[in-house]
Amino acid sequence: MTPKVLIKFTIAFIILCIRPIYCRLCEEEIVGFKKLGVHHSTDVQGNRYIKVFHLSMDFEGNWMDSRSFCRTFDMDLATFDSSYEFSNFVKFAMDKSSYFDKWTHIGGISKFNGKRREWYWITTNRRVTYSMQFAVGQFFMCNSRLVGFQKLGNYYITDEKGNSNEKLYYISINFRANWINSKSFCTSFGMNLVSLESDHEAQYFMKACENNSNSFEEITFIGATSEFIDGNEKWFLTTTGKEVNYKLELSEPKNNDNNQCLALYHMDAKFSYTKVKCNGHENHKFICQKVILKLENWTDIFGR
Repeated sequence: MTPKVLIKFTIAFIILCIRPIYCRLCEEEIVGFKKLGVHHSTDVQGNRYIKVFHLSMDFEGNWMDSRSFCRTFDMDLATFDSSYEFSNFVKFAMDKSSYFDKWTHIGGISKFNGKRREWYWITTNRRVTYSMQFAVGQFFMCNSRLVGFQKLGNYYITDEKGNSNEKLYYISINFRANWINSKSFCTSFGMNLVSLESDHEAQYFMKACENNSNSFEEITFIGATSEFIDGNEKWFLTTTGKEVNYKLELSEPKNNDNNQCLALYHMDAKFSYTKVKCNGHENHKFICQKVILKLENWTDIFGR
């Protein structure tokens, strides 16, 4: 099964210094980073080594980009091979806590072993053998911050296979594009233009938008396209290709048969749907969705 990555924004990096050749590097500062501390340890072969933890100061990105950024400095995302090492790191971090944002990337990924989720360190591919205490709402709920986006809300949905998914909605704050480029932009962040899969979800989504109406302009792109079949216009979700199974009440001012992509129309703190050109010249905000969890049923989390 494809590993699922814990997604959080801002980053922490480590570099491994091997005695005696590279020990001099342990005292060096790296431009754009804050050195947090040095950890001494021994690997499974009995070789002693040193880890130096560096926190990024000038760079923020998604998890994959963060790891690539680490590697350009001959480092990798931070891993903690033992509870003792993690305790040491926490001491370093507490001493320099003013440099941290709410979320910080580290180098762990999760895989499913049957129905059981297990965590592995990316540098060794070894399973985490000590207890990991997750923050309230983690790990099955993601409160992560996306640079350039504002979170609108969470929605829980169960697919036809019984997988329980959580969808997070993010509206672009710093980015504007036409509909086609908005779709690509979401994809570049590991997301998709939001696709509302049921009338219930659509109602929840509209309420989330109303609660954050100050973040919206007149037009905001979302993920559905239309085509005429036997003279009737039908709408299809961009994420699944399935036909929209609820009624879309389309509003002016941008409705005509040449417009085949869906957007939100915001006026006087009220929201409705409208049609827009998919590859037009007008750039607007857009809303992405992120599915952050798939389980066969909720008993895997709640135990009942």
